[in-house]
Amino acid sequence: MSRVWFSIIGFLRRVWRGIVKRTWLKITLVCVIIASLLAGLGVGIYYWFFHEPPLVTGGPPANAAVVGNGGMAVMKGEWIFFVNGWEGMYDGNHRDNRFGDVRRSGIYRVKAVGQSYHIEDGVLEFTHGTPNVDEAGSIIGAELVVPIKVGHEFGGFYIFRDLIYYATFGNRVSRQGVEQLNELDLNRVRTNGTKNETIATIKDFGHEESSQWGFYYHNNQVYGLAFNGQELVLTVGGKEERRVSGVSSIHMPRVSEWFPGKTFTASENITYFTTEFGSKLYRYVPGSKRFEELNANFGGGRILGMANNHMIFARNDGQITSIFQYGKHTRLFEATSADTFYIMSAGHIIHQKGVGSVFIRRANDLAVEHHMPNFSVSLSAIAFSDREYIYYFEGGEMGGMAVKRFNVMTIEEEIVFSGSFTVLKDEIFETRTSEVLVNRNSLHFDGTHIYFFRKNSPEDFVRTNFYLSRVRVTADFDSIYNHQMLARKFGDDRRFIEKE
Repeated sequence: MSRVWFSIIGFLRRVWRGIVKRTWLKITLVCVIIASLLAGLGVGIYYWFFHEPPLVTGGPPANAAVVGNGGMAVMKGEWIFFVNGWEGMYDGNHRDNRFGDVRRSGIYRVKAVGQSYHIEDGVLEFTHGTPNVDEAGSIIGAELVVPIKVGHEFGGFYIFRDLIYYATFGNRVSRQGVEQLNELDLNRVRTNGTKNETIATIKDFGHEESSQWGFYYHNNQVYGLAFNGQELVLTVGGKEERRVSGVSSIHMPRVSEWFPGKTFTASENITYFTTEFGSKLYRYVPGSKRFEELNANFGGGRILGMANNHMIFARNDGQITSIFQYGKHTRLFEATSADTFYIMSAGHIIHQKGVGSVFIRRANDLAVEHHMPNFSVSLSAIAFSDREYIYYFEGGEMGGMAVKRFNVMTIEEEIVFSGSFTVLKDEIFETRTSEVLVNRNSLHFDGTHIYFFRKNSPEDFVRTNFYLSRVRVTADFDSIYNHQMLARKFGDDRRFIEKE
């Protein structure tokens, strides 16, 4: 028997030596072995070696309509995608901000009861739904989709088809071991949490109130803009395309709605900006890979915003500031250098003369439309505005305790939500008041809800956590305004029971 086996082994050795002399036979043999292994062990090995596992399964279809783009909560189909909690740009250790490691301030999703949409003749009708919450105010069934810090000062993310576009600060360290705190990454990731990639990195992003970004959809392509107070960066198709420095003023629109076939007006998707202290005027229209120069001698103009599809700008001449409508350079009215302005989404301009009188002016009419003697809130405290109302938080920048609105037609103020956002830890512990983070860049109004971050932290004050909340706004004066914490709470925060 042993001789027989020796003969067989010898024969196999001679066959192998003949095979390995030919390179192509070696390659073929290796491929056959790998294919056999994969076939024998199943697709699991192939999947884990060559594909990234999704964080979530199911969810809205790619062509489902979107409402809320640019804000902290984006509704897509029957689902709400939302930034769970707020993180300061300089809070915590930036080296921990790695995709997959973050939980509290990432993007989550939850299915909302009663949420639906209907599109007819290119017009979107969206019905907002409400997710279920437990007794601690925490969302039931929330799933983590983007595990990296998204909720910080400048806020906002976008969804187009099955891709989420967002920004986060980098976690890179210099050769000297210094954290690069001012680097901002523009990222995109699939709605199931896979294929996260950085589109562009903006160095020296800074910590300026004017910093912002936006993403725009045109002909199945996404165009991104990011502005850090001085520098504007354009990304096209997942890579940086253009960069311009010395930007002195800018209007970068937020396009809230998206659905297949959506068309945009000029005020929705055109960005205007000036350079060289207002000497030159440019615009950017999604679909282009360049910035278009409109006026090489703009005369020191400062862009205020858009009203009725016209860009509104100010030009200062000594003590007199003239407000113009771009196009025919129609002079709308005069002001002083101490005056402030706020462009309403319905096309009106709120004009506050110094710290006193407030006027509502039409963008295409020289006449004063309304004088508002009862409105005493600084324009810097305004959160949102629409055709009828100016919405704002009462109190300081970090201490707003109530949501109010001012009716520009009836010249009256009314409370949207009160109750001081009071919370209880347990019955045996003292009552504490929860702060509201009032930062216009991290606020959002989708026409139905105002979204903001509200403080909810343990009693010991060791950690300060802000979770996303929303207040429902309606024109029905007899209805009850609903306040809801739109977040999944963590650890000790769950012991807080809301007292409304």
